[in-house]
Amino acid sequence: MPASGTDYIRERAESFQRLRKRLLAWYFVPGMAFFLIDIATIVFNASGSLQLLLFFPGFILMSAGATKYRCPTCDRIPTEGDGIEFNPEKCGNCGTVLRWKNEV
Repeated sequence: MPASGTDYIRERAESFQRLRKRLLAWYFVPGMAFFLIDIATIVFNASGSLQLLLFFPGFILMSAGATKYRCPTCDRIPTEGDGIEFNPEKCGNCGTVLRWKNEV
């Protein structure tokens, strides 16, 4: 494969990893924090309205992040079997490399 093809594949993989890190920081981590706080309110018998107030922002953040999580080539959510693969090596739909060899 020519060097330009390898560079293109690597650039696509790095682009996807940048997107993944941004989504983690802005959507998934805050969304999970809301869910964990919501679980704590259930354990400590907080009011139902407080539980809903904590559940909905977490749900909205996780849902919004999931809609932006797309393969840069086919613009579909990378899947593995029946579920979403969070850090795939390749897109399950089009086969595009999404994680370069040295990336974790």
